[in-house]
Amino acid sequence: AVVSTQSTGASARKERTQKDWDRIAREMEREELELEERERQEEMARKPGIKFPQAGEKIDPEVLMAQSKRGQPIMVFFNLRMPFCKTEKQTAILLKQCAAALLNANIQVQSYPVGGCRAIFYVQDGQYAYQTKDYLLTRREVESVSIDQREFDNPVELKLTREEEEEMSNDTEEGSRNEL
Repeated sequence: AVVSTQSTGASARKERTQKDWDRIAREMEREELELEERERQEEMARKPGIKFPQAGEKIDPEVLMAQSKRGQPIMVFFNLRMPFCKTEKQTAILLKQCAAALLNANIQVQSYPVGGCRAIFYVQDGQYAYQTKDYLLTRREVESVSIDQREFDNPVELKLTREEEEEMSNDTEEGSRNEL
């Protein structure tokens, strides 16, 4: 089978056989495979590997987890302590404060309240998820943090100011009056 094509700009005709078309198809397929291989190698070069500790060095599982999550988005769930999340407005203000503090540390997060006293920080680069957790656990308003189904309780003891204690006692008194 002979297929004729016209070259651009010239009136001369070039005839191609099935053999020519098969060769062109093989070349295109080879170029496509080479391109895919180059893209895969570039992707691997962009992703730094996990740096394992040398023999005898202490292994920190959180460092290894952070390295393995590099470049991947991670959701950090956390629970707020009750006196600090009574209203949606209180929760929103607290989320903005935490997100701003993390942004000052060059950690970009998107915050999402999940109702009540629960919220999510969507961390763009997973290597910063554990730094986000560490920051949240320094806040007295945070009860616990969860990353990759691992729960971390806040070691900071909740100490309320007098105003906060009075506000809590007023709220409980109003709640008991409303129930009657």
